[in-house]
Amino acid sequence: MLSDPNVHFDTFLCLATRGRRYFRDPRSPGLRPHSDLGQDGEHALAFILVGLAFGLAYPRRRLLGAGAAVVLIGLLELMQFWAPGRHARLEDFLVDALTACLGFALAAVTDWVMSRFRANPSAASEGPAE
Repeated sequence: MLSDPNVHFDTFLCLATRGRRYFRDPRSPGLRPHSDLGQDGEHALAFILVGLAFGLAYPRRRLLGAGAAVVLIGLLELMQFWAPGRHARLEDFLVDALTACLGFALAAVTDWVMSRFRANPSAASEGPAE
């Protein structure tokens, strides 16, 4: 497993995605540019992608990954109590944790669908019915 270059790339991709979310713009929320999604939408999009990336990269450890994600998201929100200009909010924690778990679930569904196609290769190559 360690000699597989895909494992190293997947790990890099997951860490890069995770790091980008938190180091993208450290300014206080009022000074950041905002999209039309709003704060909850931006959080949801970021964390669903994080959950999806980690879920696809580590398929045998999805449950552990989802649990770790919830704990780390909670710690990140709690650490905002000590950061000037930042505010820990229960709503942010709930949105972030739920969408990260949704990303892990989407990864599981994606793997299940892909395994169904691999198990039955004729399903993917059937032409139009005659």
